[in-house]
Amino acid sequence: LLVCNFLIAVKERIAMRKEVMETNLENAAKYEQLLIRLREFSAGNTLPMEEPLLTDIFKNVSKILLKEESLLELELPLVICGDIHGNFCQLLRIFNRIGWPPKVRYLFLGDYIDRGYRNLEVIALLFTLKILYPEAVFLLRGNHEALPVNRNYGFKREVRNRGFSTLFWLTAQITFNCLPLAAVIASKIFCAHGGISPFLKDFDQIRNFQRPLNVPSDGLITDLLWADPSDETENFALNEIRNTSVMYGKNAVMQFCKDFSIDLIIRAHEIQFLQRGNENDKNFSFTMNCNGLMKTCISFTSGVYLEVNNVFVVSYYCSYVGMDMKQQFDKRLAEIVIEMSGNNVAYSQTTYNKIVNDPDPSRGSCVEEGFAYFADGKLITIFSCPNYNGNNNGAALTIDEECKIEITTFCSISSSSNVENEEYLNAEDEKKH
Repeated sequence: LLVCNFLIAVKERIAMRKEVMETNLENAAKYEQLLIRLREFSAGNTLPMEEPLLTDIFKNVSKILLKEESLLELELPLVICGDIHGNFCQLLRIFNRIGWPPKVRYLFLGDYIDRGYRNLEVIALLFTLKILYPEAVFLLRGNHEALPVNRNYGFKREVRNRGFSTLFWLTAQITFNCLPLAAVIASKIFCAHGGISPFLKDFDQIRNFQRPLNVPSDGLITDLLWADPSDETENFALNEIRNTSVMYGKNAVMQFCKDFSIDLIIRAHEIQFLQRGNENDKNFSFTMNCNGLMKTCISFTSGVYLEVNNVFVVSYYCSYVGMDMKQQFDKRLAEIVIEMSGNNVAYSQTTYNKIVNDPDPSRGSCVEEGFAYFADGKLITIFSCPNYNGNNNGAALTIDEECKIEITTFCSISSSSNVENEEYLNAEDEKKH
């Protein structure tokens, strides 16, 4: 029976690949050509991206993703990568150093887009690789692969600024809704973008999710994408920093590993926070020049946590305040005109002063080295985007057939965030751990 099931599964996968290639035979060569162009990218250049071809890629990768389970069950060896956030140079850096599919198999944990300069190149490369090598590239969903998030944090702006249609952006959302939610590797390693949930009692709960699906405001799916480990709780607690999902402590991790016979949890998602602003500092508003990455209009509403990413500041799921998005603010701070869709975010002068004057502001959880251990090594956070938060490193985690783990650290390049230059692409200062 096991042999029969295996043969059926192999037959289905062969049929799936054949179906994709037959229905898009005329585009197969274009996929290969696009892959060559992406691989040969030279920093500073602008790649011509064609909306019809990328739309076709979205539609066909969606078919492949929907053939997979919502809970992937994978075998070793694998390279596991965390957040990329539109840092195309770093994605190339990972592939060039560790190896390209299909020779090397990869699992990406989500957050491919937002905040970076080249979101379109990142998803074009990953989705093209998934179409060409579906058994060598596996893609999970991150919290940024959701419409309410990526319409405000860079992806929609890039789509518009590069001449693509709103329909294209909506088509991308459909593809994001098809991404699997979690993975189990060799029956012993659990992977998700955010982590574990108090609602998860059986892996069949994840397997039974029917995709495509939107991310709800709370519950199991939300926790898989949004939850964070924390030393401030032993079990589960509301995630007051993100204002959504939960935080989970050491006891929760240990109990999960025991209940599910899991040896290790691998997740991504780590970011950096400042303290609350002073509620007495009201009616202060300004803009920040974000080197073309994002231009955000800011004003203050009390009780809001803020996320800081080097040169720009935005809030994460905070209470929005209605503002004219074309309003121009104090030129002493930045001479830009706001063009952000939707309403804007809250901020305080006290927190602004901390950014400007404090070289080491009070910060919550942040993976400065690109990886971090939690719960006596039962959980590893992997973050693959260097220079995301100043001079943080990035990392990728390799697990061989014998379950031996090696972490490659990609050192940051001084001077800027998401830099695009030959120094970045050719950096050779990675460290092995």
